[in-house]
Amino acid sequence: MLMNRLCKIFGIGSWVLLVTIWILVVYALMTFTNKIPIHFNYKGEVDNYGSKYAILLLPILASFIVVLFSIINKYPQLQIKQTAKVQTPKQLLYNKLLLAYIKFTSLVLFNFIVIQTILIVQEKATSLTLWFIPTTFILMFLPTIYLVYKSNKEN
Repeated sequence: MLMNRLCKIFGIGSWVLLVTIWILVVYALMTFTNKIPIHFNYKGEVDNYGSKYAILLLPILASFIVVLFSIINKYPQLQIKQTAKVQTPKQLLYNKLLLAYIKFTSLVLFNFIVIQTILIVQEKATSLTLWFIPTTFILMFLPTIYLVYKSNKEN
């Protein structure tokens, strides 16, 4: 089934991106000076600098997301139920796909932030780019709304 295949692709892709972000951060820590951009405004411009070790927060958070979402996907009974209704197998599959997609997309975005931070420190870029925030909203919310709608339609 297509949804199972997508879940597997997103799951494997998430683990690959997690390894990638750790490699990028180790590279960054070995090559950065002590001061790096740690915050960006709504235009994607750097508006705060801090210790190079602050970049460790992204792979740590990414690791937490991957492990937590992987556990929840493996054990769907851990999900918080908002209704007393029993979910159909198709609804459970939509939930599984949604979690896998959010996990994968989060890792893509975290990797992009780390890459842009490296490029800014190397003076090859000046910001995250203006389209970062709109793209983030589109990537995160449109598929989420669609999958929640499809899951609820199954009732």
